[in-house]
Amino acid sequence: MEIDYTILRAALEGQRKTRIMYQSRLNLKQLNQRLGVLIECELVSFLPVEHRYVITERGRAFTKAYERRNEMAESLIQQDKELARFLSSSREKKPVVVPV
Repeated sequence: MEIDYTILRAALEGQRKTRIMYQSRLNLKQLNQRLGVLIECELVSFLPVEHRYVITERGRAFTKAYERRNEMAESLIQQDKELARFLSSSREKKPVVVPV
C-alpha cells in the first residue's frame, strides 16, 4: 500500500511516467506493474494526448484514507508509549506485596 500511495501522490497533478518513477523510487518494471494495477482499480487514469497519469477521485479517496490510517497508527504508538510510562514509573517505587 505504501508504494501505491507514493505513486498516487506523485500523480496528484498529472505527471509523466518518468517523473512518477523518480518520485516513487521504483524501476520501470516495478512502476509499470503497479500502474497497471492502479489503472485496473480505477485509482489512476492515463491521458494519452498529454502522456500523463492522473489520480482519479477514487485515488484521492484512497490517499485520504491511507493518511488517516497512518495518523491513527501514530496515535496508537503514542498511546502505547504513555501506557508503558505508567508501568515503568510504578516499578521504580517500592514493590507492592500482594497477600496470598
